[in-house]
Amino acid sequence: MAAQEGKDLVVSIEWEAIILPPTANDNEQQHRRFESFREAVAGESLQEAEITAKEMVEYTSSGLNIDLQARSRALHNLALIQHLRGDFDSAIVNFRTAIDAMTSDTDRLNETLVMPLRGLGAVYADAGQPVEALQSFDRALHISNVNEGPHSLVQLPILDAILQLHLEQDDVRVTLDVMNRIYLLHVRTYALDSMQLIPVLYNQAGVYRSFGMSAEERSELGRVAKIMRQHHGSSDAMLIDPYLQLGRNLVGELDKMTFRSGPTAPTAERYLKNALRIAEKNPEVGWLVRKKCLLALADYYSLVEMYARANRYYQQTWVFLSSDDAYLSRRAEDLEVNVPLSRPRPHPYANFEYNPDRDDINPDDYLPGEMTMRFTLTRQGRIKDVELVAADPPDFARMERRMRNALKKFKYRPRYADGVAIEARQQQYTLNYQYLPSEYAASQAKEGRLGRPRPPQGQ
Repeated sequence: MAAQEGKDLVVSIEWEAIILPPTANDNEQQHRRFESFREAVAGESLQEAEITAKEMVEYTSSGLNIDLQARSRALHNLALIQHLRGDFDSAIVNFRTAIDAMTSDTDRLNETLVMPLRGLGAVYADAGQPVEALQSFDRALHISNVNEGPHSLVQLPILDAILQLHLEQDDVRVTLDVMNRIYLLHVRTYALDSMQLIPVLYNQAGVYRSFGMSAEERSELGRVAKIMRQHHGSSDAMLIDPYLQLGRNLVGELDKMTFRSGPTAPTAERYLKNALRIAEKNPEVGWLVRKKCLLALADYYSLVEMYARANRYYQQTWVFLSSDDAYLSRRAEDLEVNVPLSRPRPHPYANFEYNPDRDDINPDDYLPGEMTMRFTLTRQGRIKDVELVAADPPDFARMERRMRNALKKFKYRPRYADGVAIEARQQQYTLNYQYLPSEYAASQAKEGRLGRPRPPQGQ
């Protein structure tokens, strides 16, 4: 079960924290091997690191009196590298063997078991076995609590891994419970206005965002900004990120309200303006951050259809990204193409208005449909001149109306050339959907066509 070396780990291992050095009983040669191993991992020479780790395991297996602790630590390090290389099966075997060796030499609650159990849980998680992963992390957490106490910050890496697993499973209740436990561990140690709380508040904001809990996300980001202002003032560059995130959060709420009917829209504008103000006042802020602030404000004005202001900030961005040859590739990506800002996908089931849960219909009864529309994007990033290009099945009036209505809501960042917004013709959008033959027949009958239900494919 191979994977790209050192990439795409769902539950990442910070090797510097989880790698296990040799024991005092190991000889000088074994210590030299370990240093070579550490250097190879640090240099991302994972194949070399695995070879060295295997040599260390072989050394601990030789001789008449085998040191089980030394052997288990060597197996742990080998499993760690195999995990990073994507050899999950071998990593699982060696982590389990290391755990068995440690258990036979000590007891089932010895704190030395925590690291290999964390490693085993991480491999299971990346191998797509969340149940086994949780079992390993839960055991590691229990051992940590027994040895360090239930309120020790030592357990945080384990809780973070458990949180990630439940988050990936969309288990809202358990995820929020674990998140709250992590937060309570922090506030037992740090003051409520401490900068030490910033990472956990950011983490909570991210969890809330994953579950679509916008108000809760906004509250955590607001706390982040408040703590930063208390410690560093109202113009510190570190405020740019929470202000941009708060602006993005509030812009996402615009579809739920009538613009200018309440305080949400002006607040989004204020956060985004403050982010840009800080970026422009602080010379240490990088050009990418400044560009991000300019585009965020321009996109906001575009979304709320304040086109003159949007164009002004887009043009400022163009001038800024034209000021250095190193910036031109970003200008091409951000302004020389039409970038979608809001493109809500039409519902993929043709009959969702009449049977929103579809519980009483077999999924095998549905057939795949596809429809493509061609349109022009205006200089404001809106759609006009919509025409049907292709449809399978043909003449499905209900789906065509739905797609046309959806396209009216699409919003793009305008395309710029020589600093001027231009129209973009011959743009296309394709929708893949599911429909029932009876729904297609009903739609055709309603439109006065003598259509028949299409037979299932292959007949």
